[in-house]
Amino acid sequence: RIRGASPLSVDKVRDELTEILWSHKDIPLDHLDNVTGLCCIDGDSWKRDQRWDRVYSFYDPSDGLIKIRADQFSNQKRFEVAFLVALGQALLGNYSAEKKVLALGPGQEHLGKVYHLRLRDEQERKCFFDNERLREYLQLSRMVADPDDSSHFTRLVNGEEGFTPPGLLMGLIYAWYLDNNLASHIEYKMAVMKVAHSDLIPEQVNVLDRRKRLVNFFREVVFRL
Repeated sequence: RIRGASPLSVDKVRDELTEILWSHKDIPLDHLDNVTGLCCIDGDSWKRDQRWDRVYSFYDPSDGLIKIRADQFSNQKRFEVAFLVALGQALLGNYSAEKKVLALGPGQEHLGKVYHLRLRDEQERKCFFDNERLREYLQLSRMVADPDDSSHFTRLVNGEEGFTPPGLLMGLIYAWYLDNNLASHIEYKMAVMKVAHSDLIPEQVNVLDRRKRLVNFFREVVFRL
């Protein structure tokens, strides 16, 4: 189903979606299992915080809708990117019970903040990934598992720096994997795999290894190739 006052007719939106799915034959049908429809959101009603990204779409687990800002419909390439990023996010479904960002502590706001993610109980979860694969992905996205609470993950963010939370990262890499021209931010991140490396900088080796494992995760788990 398609909802909202799109600048395109319902038939035209359906045609665009059909073309996107036809163009990316690596997308299996079960990637759509958590999606109930698509909703166009008027620019004046768009309430997403865009301080850290310029992605004008998201998957809403509360109703299963992919929600895209109205101005993205008027450009085929922007609409394709918006749809694929949100479709990637939909793979995580309603995995999260709570997400919040807190300062490190009183008087330490300038040092940074901590992103907290709490997983929904496995029995209540609607997610493309089983528990083991979901936890694997979260750790590949640089979330740190709480040794005392299996549902709790955190990530430290320095100072006023931004970061890419796991939901958005899933969507961006999903679009990038299908066509690396669709997500320049991720193409930049993956460029580390093309650079000559030095044994003098161990962290560079760690970053390279993490990027490779993330790509392998998408190839073997997400797209099952």
